[in-house]
Amino acid sequence: MSRDIAEKQLEDYNDVFADIFNNLVFGGKEILKEDQLEPLPTEAFTGTLAGGFRQGNRDVRKADRKNGKYQLIYSAENQDGPDNTMPERIMGYEYASYENQIKQIVDKNNKDDNSAYSKRIHDEQRLTPVVTVVLYYGTKEWKCPKCLHDMLEFPPEIEDAVKPFVADYPMNLIDLTKVPKEVRQRMTSDFRFVVDYLACRNHPAEMKEFMSDN
Repeated sequence: MSRDIAEKQLEDYNDVFADIFNNLVFGGKEILKEDQLEPLPTEAFTGTLAGGFRQGNRDVRKADRKNGKYQLIYSAENQDGPDNTMPERIMGYEYASYENQIKQIVDKNNKDDNSAYSKRIHDEQRLTPVVTVVLYYGTKEWKCPKCLHDMLEFPPEIEDAVKPFVADYPMNLIDLTKVPKEVRQRMTSDFRFVVDYLACRNHPAEMKEFMSDN
């Protein structure tokens, strides 16, 4: 079994998925409840310059369903190495998720003979928020772009004037090798062992303590 597959299979457990977001993203707040999580398809289609579609595959996607309705859509993307285009990739994935929601609403409106015509969706219809986190397993420090602005080259003489009007797109990067011990101790799923190992592997004394405890 490849490491990539093993990572996805572990993260796909609801308790692990909730643990990752609640502790590594939301600072220990119980935002996700494992009994409300439902798996979602991982295929993602984004447009190409040629006018067609490019298929990509997300790693793990789940929806938080409460009272029969999706509250939020969560995605975890695994990276074993740095990627200079990661902010653009995340932007494409999230755009595809929102566009798919719009298509579903439009299809339902048409089926119900309730089309919004040029507006596409009605004024009161809203989309489900999408939260994506990049889980970085790599040994090298992430020095690649962390937002869309990091990928862009602004002309120095006009950067200050132009930059505020160029939409940015930050990504949520979690370097698993740098998760503080107090955060790791808060975790309750088996993912804690993974994060403990990654955080300790470059520190012999901590690794010795980790191995003796496990």
